[in-house]
Amino acid sequence: MHVQIRFFYILPIILLVFVLVSCGPSTEDIARQTQRMIVDHHSNERGQELSFRENLVLVRRSNTEFTGIGEVIIGGRVTRLAIDVVADSRNIQVEWREIR
Repeated sequence: MHVQIRFFYILPIILLVFVLVSCGPSTEDIARQTQRMIVDHHSNERGQELSFRENLVLVRRSNTEFTGIGEVIIGGRVTRLAIDVVADSRNIQVEWREIR
């Protein structure tokens, strides 16, 4: 009986943690938003059109950190970008750099 009472109190905590973890955006959603942010930033800052050769794929490094490599076309030239993302349920921060 003592074990059942403990489980009764622990189960709601486990369910709450599961719900909180699963409520955030998916890795695919974050990749789409990241891709859009990079394209918009490049168009606004440099006045050149930038497009991704393929959809960006990110890999989850931790609960809020993602990384990926994207191939983009800028002025007819293919460039590879190393992309790091920190995201939670409300905010996305993106950093990228050209790979030479």
